[in-house]
Amino acid sequence: MSAKCAPRRMRAFTLIELLVVVSIIALLLSILLPSLGAAREQAKLVKCGVQLQQMGHALKYCVDEYGQYPGLDDGQETLITWFDVLFQLRYTKDRMLGYCPKDQRPDSMNESRGRAWQFKYPNKPGRWGVDYSYGISAAMLQNGKFSGGIGQVDFAAEKYNSSRILVSDGWWDWMHGFSAEGITRNDALYLYWGGNTVGYRHGTKLRPSAELLFVDGHVEPVTMNLGDRYTNKQIRGMRTDTKYFWRPLEHTLIGVGNEPSYNGLDIDGKARFALRTYPLDTSGSFKRPQLIDPGWYTQKKKWDRSIYRAKGLKVP
Repeated sequence: MSAKCAPRRMRAFTLIELLVVVSIIALLLSILLPSLGAAREQAKLVKCGVQLQQMGHALKYCVDEYGQYPGLDDGQETLITWFDVLFQLRYTKDRMLGYCPKDQRPDSMNESRGRAWQFKYPNKPGRWGVDYSYGISAAMLQNGKFSGGIGQVDFAAEKYNSSRILVSDGWWDWMHGFSAEGITRNDALYLYWGGNTVGYRHGTKLRPSAELLFVDGHVEPVTMNLGDRYTNKQIRGMRTDTKYFWRPLEHTLIGVGNEPSYNGLDIDGKARFALRTYPLDTSGSFKRPQLIDPGWYTQKKKWDRSIYRAKGLKVP
């Protein structure tokens, strides 16, 4: 057989060539994977924002019909909440709207508060917390009806609504301040019982963020800089001039009543506000229509059967 017609033998890869190919593939993966991860995180953030906007529409329907936002929850061992009221009245037809794609169900901070207060997370034996991923603003809950005399805080319709928060990523079903000090200890009640209610489940470890729904219906994130501190070393983390629950430049640890005394302090920790009473009636005198009160549905056993099942409760 002539050399011209002899079959050519394929040359095998040498070990060095193989290692070079593997190294190139590994390099490409190291470049691409972070980008893919970032894209997935961005998609989750966008989905969370869309869900908040839909929730804003549902709450507007409630206010249009009843003149008020729904009550917080029924106070029972497994909480049935304001979001369940929106589903009960068919202002939303999808219960899954209440779950942020980043929620661990429950997040550890949610579970921390649930364990301390003895509220069971539904359908997860031995786990604690409140169902759903979003909290409603305590300041807006009573439509500002108890804000008389606040002066610089005007809860009149349409005023400051582009800055006042209505709903947010949450680590409970309500919130009234940006406090994030508990993140450092995984303790929802640190520094005080009402803190750590905004759910900073997006962003990064050093700069966690939360999606916010404002009263005017728009959604935008807020980022907590854990390196930004007050002079006493507590976390400040942000400015509150364009994003706030009660009033511009509020301290991040604002809350109900005078415990602690942060309601009189501004975002820089300086005494600024003479009025320290948070705009929320805690006497129990505030009444809302029965059909938007979670406690009424529980007492009368009138919840939709699907809600009982979702909470792991016996259907009446």
